[in-house]
Amino acid sequence: MAIEILKDFEEYLIKEGKMQKTIISYTGDVKMFLDYLKDKGIAFNGNLNRFYITSYKDHLLKENYTISTINKKINSLNAFNQFLILNGLCHERVLAPNKDKIKIAK
Repeated sequence: MAIEILKDFEEYLIKEGKMQKTIISYTGDVKMFLDYLKDKGIAFNGNLNRFYITSYKDHLLKENYTISTINKKINSLNAFNQFLILNGLCHERVLAPNKDKIKIAK
């Protein structure tokens, strides 16, 4: 089911008029997230939850991804969350970009 959802997400981005580079970036980030869930034994059915996001973000930090890369992935997942809500697969916003992005020291 996750593969079909990813394909539908890509079609949604195309219909939304996103640039090709953005589509590749968003779908790549979401695929990486779905692969993470699969590795954890979670069969993704479209119902996103907060625990998935926070554990994934912790995983990225442990893997030494840069803050800007993590924030980009969070942004992609935010777009994915919106898509899931629009398609009735998820019933709430589980991502809050202002809260979930990692603050960069100035």
